[in-house]
Amino acid sequence: MALFAPQIFRGQVFTLGDAPLYRVFAEFSRERWASQHERTFWNPYVFAGLPAAASLADSRPQYLPGALLGVGDAIDRIPGWPPLAIPLAAHLAGMLAAAWLARALWACGAGGMAVAGLAWGLMPNLVGPMAYGHDAQMLAGSLIPLVLLLTHTLMVAAGERRAALIALGLAAVLAFQCLRGHPQIVIYSGTLTTVFALAQARRLGRWSRMRLFGGAALLGVVLAAAVWWPALRYGAESSRGSGLMRFVLAREQADFSMAWRDVAGLIWPWSAGRTAPTYWGGLIRLDYPMYLGATACFLAVAGLVRKARARGVATGLAVGVGVAVLLSLGTNLGPLHVLLRDHVPLWSAFRVPVAVLIVAQLGVALLAARSLAPVTTRTVSARVSTVGRVAVAGSLAVLTLIGLALALGPLAEDYAQTMAMARPGWVHSAALAVAKRAGWDLVFRAVLCGAVLAAMIRWRGRSAWAGAAVALLVTIDLGSSIWPVLRGAEGPLAALERPPTRLALAAQRDSSHRVVPMTAAEFNTNDWVRWRVRSLGGGHGSYPRWWWEMLGAGMLERPPMLRALAVEWIEDAGTIAKDTVAFQSLEPPGGATRVWRVRDALPRAYAVSRVVALGSDVDVLRTMVAGFDPADVAFTTEAEAAGSFSGAGSTAIRWIVDSPDRVELDVDAQDRTFVVVADAWFKGWSATVDGREARIHRVSHMLRGVPLPAGRHRVVMRYVPDGWRPAVLATRIGGLAWILLVAVLGVLTLRRPRRPGPPAPESGGSQEPPLAAPALGSGL
Repeated sequence: MALFAPQIFRGQVFTLGDAPLYRVFAEFSRERWASQHERTFWNPYVFAGLPAAASLADSRPQYLPGALLGVGDAIDRIPGWPPLAIPLAAHLAGMLAAAWLARALWACGAGGMAVAGLAWGLMPNLVGPMAYGHDAQMLAGSLIPLVLLLTHTLMVAAGERRAALIALGLAAVLAFQCLRGHPQIVIYSGTLTTVFALAQARRLGRWSRMRLFGGAALLGVVLAAAVWWPALRYGAESSRGSGLMRFVLAREQADFSMAWRDVAGLIWPWSAGRTAPTYWGGLIRLDYPMYLGATACFLAVAGLVRKARARGVATGLAVGVGVAVLLSLGTNLGPLHVLLRDHVPLWSAFRVPVAVLIVAQLGVALLAARSLAPVTTRTVSARVSTVGRVAVAGSLAVLTLIGLALALGPLAEDYAQTMAMARPGWVHSAALAVAKRAGWDLVFRAVLCGAVLAAMIRWRGRSAWAGAAVALLVTIDLGSSIWPVLRGAEGPLAALERPPTRLALAAQRDSSHRVVPMTAAEFNTNDWVRWRVRSLGGGHGSYPRWWWEMLGAGMLERPPMLRALAVEWIEDAGTIAKDTVAFQSLEPPGGATRVWRVRDALPRAYAVSRVVALGSDVDVLRTMVAGFDPADVAFTTEAEAAGSFSGAGSTAIRWIVDSPDRVELDVDAQDRTFVVVADAWFKGWSATVDGREARIHRVSHMLRGVPLPAGRHRVVMRYVPDGWRPAVLATRIGGLAWILLVAVLGVLTLRRPRRPGPPAPESGGSQEPPLAAPALGSGL
């Protein structure tokens, strides 16, 4: 409540980064459902018709039956309902699950549980993405502790019926994580959970429970099929599934890979300048620090060496932390990165290697809680313990002196020179200022760690006081990094809305043509959806590959292609010269931007007299770049579409329906003709001519075309995401099966008293006391 008070009590949202991009289409989809009771899958306003639902641009649960979909929308409209209620609830659930997982693994008391929950929930790498509009990334990450907790509970539960009920709960959480979460984080979560389940099965000697775990995972996959299957089908046709775009993804992976100097930032956030504009690490930009917490890491090391229960699990978590930090270096790993990219499935499609730090964050949080767990042996002598404390205190004192030397000047010059070598062009005075900030920050973190050490020594044997003090210090440490980020990114929901630009106003009443904003800010906005203006711009994480190929060929700079795409309005920097034969200026020169009109712009539906088949898409692009008349000819790679169509000149086209997922045209031609609809071709679009199925041909590289015989015809084009129908059917059947299984198992469990089962066996002669599985199950 303290961290997200503006979002919970005042309805605030986050307004920076990608936040404006991902909300507008969901709002548009919700409005259409409320007014017309129609689901919306195709986005006709950006990227020449990018399919938004299949590409994860719309998080609304359109796979639900109509009544349930309406209930969800009604809940969102309840007065006072926080706009970010779902990701915030997931974040809270993750913090509570991390706390309870620390108790389940290490038998921690309230202090250790508080440390685990706070360390997990306050780390910038979890909360930071939400501040910049990536709600799905935060939601998927927040639920990882809950998935692990249910997995652990499944392994230790007494009785097969109780274990089966827990497995059903695990399936539901896995499905929700996949349905609403970011795919990359879901893959990390699934990998971590599988390794954790195998380790727990081995440690407890309960391999038979892996069958229930596998069943839960399979049911979760079925329940989430409505999202992941259409997304995979879409991805195969997107830029990430294209070999041509591999170099683009490689460049993006390099931009989002930590450099070796960034590793220090995990425990010292100002070591490389913290965030933009002072950041000088290896990432292209840093909006929030990649900070795991100096106090949390200090406690994690103490927890790793502590003689407490589940030593093997602690070692496994430490290994996971190390592997995650290593993988976050991405392309800076050199040959290792190439090996992973070429041989690990999906690895090459992950454009943000640094996101894997979510795994390190959870490991650090749980190991930090272990430092407050009860010890299981007293073999360490008091003398060794005292020597260790003195050594740690001495190390912290050295770090404090280094920080003072940076802050007060002796080492500031060396720091500034290091910055200059890493990022040439820094002003020397600015570099010195950053060096001083970094010095004071190092002093602050060292003092906090010293206070943690003192608290653990001073209140030894009084774990409640020690836990409270340590939890407070962890809160101060991590809160000082994430609080400014959240406060600087929040704002009212109205801040996400912008009034229409001059270009939007010029084209707002013209649905038969498109606009092209040439300035970067306007090209990448999705406000075109809100303004109801068709634009060739917009923002999205994975474009259709044909769109990328067109951009790479420079087609948007060529008047013939602009005419073929039904573009009539362009806005660019006022200094750019335009061919006045092809463009007409609507404003006098001299302004910061200038609106142009494309002369002889074609409408979004027109007829051509020739269709020419070429050998490949490369040949099509080369021919179009060389010049062509889009009113006369269209190019394709489909031989069956080629031919002459003498009725083009006399073809009359009238729009009957022009909605996102349905286009209906009345076409009257005296002879055979070929109609081009200047909307994007994509799998999932189907057509009928006079009620009979017809094939849609891909022409002009990414437009839709249909050949027609002479006469009057009704042409209807519909869009349903590729794979949508079988995936939704699987999700709904899986949901009914889940409800039925919960009901049957619940009734059987309540009607038949549960007999106490044997304690879970420990492996390897461990002296750890078994966890009270019945109490844990009852608590859940």
